[in-house]
Amino acid sequence: MLDGLKKANAKGMVSEMIANIIIGSAIFGYAGWAFYKFIKKSKQGKCAACSIKGSCSSNACGPEKRK
Repeated sequence: MLDGLKKANAKGMVSEMIANIIIGSAIFGYAGWAFYKFIKKSKQGKCAACSIKGSCSSNACGPEKRK
């Protein structure tokens, strides 16, 4: 009778460990993807990565005036 409980408990532990690995992989995968996306946007510059660059009315991103 105890052997059956040990086997059932072992199966539960294995499935719990697999679930934890899948959840952990999803979390670290998303964090890596978000970090990659952040680095990619930061390399574009301030206005190139702006989500409203097409309708922005400020001149903060415009070309600098040369004297």
